[in-house]
Amino acid sequence: MSRGGHWPSWTPTLRARLLLLTLLPMLATIALVMALDYRARSHFAERDLEQRTRAVIAALDHDIARLTYAAPDRSLVLDINDRLAAFPFIERLAIFASDGTATLAYQKPAWSRHPPLAHPTELGAHISRGQLVIASGVGGFATVLVQANRASVAAAKASALLSSFTLALLLALVGMVAVTRLQRTISRRLLSLEHTANDVVRTRDYSLRAEDDKEDELDHIAAALNTLLSTVEATLATLHDREEKLRVEMAERAAAQDNVRRVERQLHDAQKLDSLGRLAGGIAHDFNNLLSVIQGQAELLDAKHPGSGASVIANASQRAAELTGQLLSFSKTAAVELRHVDLHSLFGELERLMTRVIPSHITLHFDLADDLWGVHADAGRLQQVLLNLTINAKDAMPGGGDLFISAANQVSTMEGPDAGFVQIVFRDTGTGMAPETLRQALEPFFSTKGAEGTGLGLAVAHGIIQQFGGTLNLESTVGDGTSVEVRLPWSTTEKRPPLVLDDWHTATKGSGTLLLVDDQEEVRTVTEQILSITGYRVLTAVDAADALTQWDTHKEEISLVITDMVMPKMSGIELIKELRRDRAALAVILISGHAPEARIQGMKEDQNFIFLSKPYRAAILLDAVGSLLEPEPEP
Repeated sequence: MSRGGHWPSWTPTLRARLLLLTLLPMLATIALVMALDYRARSHFAERDLEQRTRAVIAALDHDIARLTYAAPDRSLVLDINDRLAAFPFIERLAIFASDGTATLAYQKPAWSRHPPLAHPTELGAHISRGQLVIASGVGGFATVLVQANRASVAAAKASALLSSFTLALLLALVGMVAVTRLQRTISRRLLSLEHTANDVVRTRDYSLRAEDDKEDELDHIAAALNTLLSTVEATLATLHDREEKLRVEMAERAAAQDNVRRVERQLHDAQKLDSLGRLAGGIAHDFNNLLSVIQGQAELLDAKHPGSGASVIANASQRAAELTGQLLSFSKTAAVELRHVDLHSLFGELERLMTRVIPSHITLHFDLADDLWGVHADAGRLQQVLLNLTINAKDAMPGGGDLFISAANQVSTMEGPDAGFVQIVFRDTGTGMAPETLRQALEPFFSTKGAEGTGLGLAVAHGIIQQFGGTLNLESTVGDGTSVEVRLPWSTTEKRPPLVLDDWHTATKGSGTLLLVDDQEEVRTVTEQILSITGYRVLTAVDAADALTQWDTHKEEISLVITDMVMPKMSGIELIKELRRDRAALAVILISGHAPEARIQGMKEDQNFIFLSKPYRAAILLDAVGSLLEPEPEP
């Protein structure tokens, strides 16, 4: 259908094609008839001239013989000339005796200026100077050479051409009349079909019908169109009957679509959060490698030159690492290092931070149990969660109020390591949340702060607590404030006392041969120096292939392998699996700037395995090495 809503007008194009397809075969046939007729007439004229010329020679046969071999007879020559004059197509006739002498019997005056004909070398007929030349034996004693005028042949050809053209013109006129009438008949009926279709489209009146009173192909087309119109008309009637039902269904679907759009929006937000997490992970991996070099070199410098101020650089690098860890919290795949966290120390530092973000018209109330257990968590991330909850409570009390923070031990009815947990509660006296808002509060990108909020605060906090194996629950009532309850698995004090970070180089010297594998030269160099200073013999490898070569040479000497996780061709995890084919209980420390939790989750249960996130303090690295090479005896 055309853009204007009308059926396209294709009849003129069909008319021209029909005319062309009919005229081309007709014209080709006429041309063939003309060519065959002209050829036949031309051939007949040539043959007729030759036959008439030979008939004249045959009629003069006896007299020519007498003229050649008898005494000269003038009356006979004149008689022959008179007889030849009766044949206008004979231009010249020569008689040659058997000895080759020629006697000219006849020649028109127009030919008297031309040289006489030569004695023919052979008998036959050919064309010379536009004339038909015939050499024929006469009476067995002489040869007659005749030159006949072909003007009659040319006239016959012209007549043939004229008659052929006349015939062709007649056939063309008859064909044109027939084609025009046929074309008009077909075009008129096609035009009728077109008008009917246009009227249907324009008026949307499907009761219109095309004429179909003839039994031919166009009649079948018209009948098909009428059948289509009948079908459409019946379909419209059916659709009209179902219109009310569809309206009801559409109303129901509209409600369902609202739910679908909400789910799609949540999925889109989750995809954005996942993309943000991937970006954060990639940035953190490279950034942590740089921090590892800065922090390691600073600690080495401080060990060689105490009081040089290098410890400030190391501490700043450690703080930058904590910020990177907070950035990684956007990615749920980030590996989490769960360590014993002393909550009294954590809240002591947190209280100092809170005084910077809580205005004076909000009063803080702390209620921490004296015997508060530690928890398995990442101190930096846990501090981020608690500080975020504090800021949320502040935003909920723009006119001032009270923020109550409590922490206590809780014992569940379960047995085993999950029998106890620490419960941390943040309760404010702010505006509170409506039930609809409360249901969406933990969803990513949902915010009640408008353009000022990102909607990531509670969502990130919830994700971090889940990574620690805990739970985060909200309770809120409009006008009565909000309560956030965090439950974390309990932890006893660490089995090994940690090294003092500033005195790591003065600790007891270690012993043993270590294999260090890292594709980053700067990280490999600073790690090798830290381990060497404290007494370990260090073998280095630039990648997994180099490490396998070192292992084949020194496998009996190597006590522990320290390997980066992300390396070209073969990862650190694959290298560990390959090395443990020779020694199943091989002690391994896996290091990485950013490692997905899923890839190392199963390895964490291995007593001969420790995972360290870059950057790590020298004391942390040495403590991990010592715990694997010199494990504490069982109590």
